[in-house]
Amino acid sequence: MNDTKAPIRLVLVDDHPLIRQGLRDLLQARHHFEIVAEAGSVAEARPHLEQPLAPDVVLLDIEMPGQTGLELCHELHERRPEIRPLIVTMHDRPGYVRAALYAGARAYVLKDRPAAFVVSAVEAVAAGEMVFPHIEFALLWDKLTRRERQVAWLLAQDFKNVQVAARLGIGDRAVEAYRANIYKKLGAHSAMGIADYIRRDGITERDLTRALRDSERPSRPDDDFTRRLPD
Repeated sequence: MNDTKAPIRLVLVDDHPLIRQGLRDLLQARHHFEIVAEAGSVAEARPHLEQPLAPDVVLLDIEMPGQTGLELCHELHERRPEIRPLIVTMHDRPGYVRAALYAGARAYVLKDRPAAFVVSAVEAVAAGEMVFPHIEFALLWDKLTRRERQVAWLLAQDFKNVQVAARLGIGDRAVEAYRANIYKKLGAHSAMGIADYIRRDGITERDLTRALRDSERPSRPDDDFTRRLPD
């Protein structure tokens, strides 16, 4: 009886051929990996993700022509959760790590990590684990609720309370309560302190696009704001 396990099926997605070659050479040397396809963009990769014999893990860069790797992560998370995305990137700023977490990536690996680490990360993701070595940088921002992130971003853009309230469709008292929560969680003491935190940790407007889109939806005035404050 043959007890050999099926190899871990991989798709490599990066717009730099040398990076794909390096990953291919590294992973093909291990017999428990099978590289079923390579692509230089999300558009090129998509047919290989839709077929019946889809990969177990997709290794992908963040910035590529057309759609980004984060957009593909979100798409897989929503439509094909059995395919696990693993980000391989040069970006080590916390904002990118957060964006990958929000998008549904299962791992975040820097391109300068040792070969053995990359191999172990792929194995861990295939086994259902998550690998985020830089997760500690993202935890502070992740303490904020979605609404608090919206308020924090607007305050950092020098919006006044009344402007934030109008933008989000909530009451002035609700903005004050959210502001107090944000200061406490981030250890900030002013809107400028929030802006400094956002700038230091690499949070970009793109990270918050989805949350801010939600804020455009009409909502009733938040006069009785205590019923709707985050836990």
